[in-house]
Amino acid sequence: MPLDQQTKGPNEADIRSAQADIQIAQAQLASAQADLENASIVAPVDAVVISCPLQLGQDSDSNSIITLTPTGEKLEVDASIDQADITLDSYPNQHISGTVNSVALEGSTTQNVTTYELKAAVDNNSDLLRAGMNTNVDIIAAQATNVLTVPSQALKTQGNQTGVMVPGGLNVDSGQSGSGTSNGKGGTSLGNSRFIPVVIGLDDGTNAEIKSGLKEGQEVVTGTNSASTTTKSSSGSDLLFGGGGPGDGGPPPN
Repeated sequence: MPLDQQTKGPNEADIRSAQADIQIAQAQLASAQADLENASIVAPVDAVVISCPLQLGQDSDSNSIITLTPTGEKLEVDASIDQADITLDSYPNQHISGTVNSVALEGSTTQNVTTYELKAAVDNNSDLLRAGMNTNVDIIAAQATNVLTVPSQALKTQGNQTGVMVPGGLNVDSGQSGSGTSNGKGGTSLGNSRFIPVVIGLDDGTNAEIKSGLKEGQEVVTGTNSASTTTKSSSGSDLLFGGGGPGDGGPPPN
């Protein structure tokens, strides 16, 4: 290098080149430090090495599996248990409530049976529930308690009125008997029974709620034949109406 150039010092291009060399060297140093830190294999817990397929100084890969056994008192046992031993069917008296969040707009058909996916959120978390566990679901769409019920098959329709047949052809309001007569309030007589209008509430297909028109203990006709008339007393009970099955309130039909 000429003396005059040395006297002037490095030019701007030389400075930029030297700075670039420094940055490259710093990057190489950081990479070497990272490799050094990763060179040490540290067990996540206190343990004893059972097997190690590596030799000192050998590079490890995905097949380099080091087997450890933990030491101390906190040991765990891995085991498989049949779902039948922990499923909700093992706790028949344990009921878990939930709320239906959504019902799929499109169903899926399997073996000519169409079903719709339903999602329900559990109201209170329970230790009995596990992911992937099978459950039986009863859906209550409506519920009535302490109501008067009659068998659903006892309900009859005359004109635009819904009612029941009760034993005896005697008209309650007029005190007269007959066949096919009506006074507009007490009902229509027919043979040995008469039609009485009632107001119904919930009906699950097995039992129907009676809101007015009958009293508890009053008998209603559920079916007739040529030899005899079968009657059934109405009673007070609870009535459930939902997709999970018929309600358990009231007497079952004959």
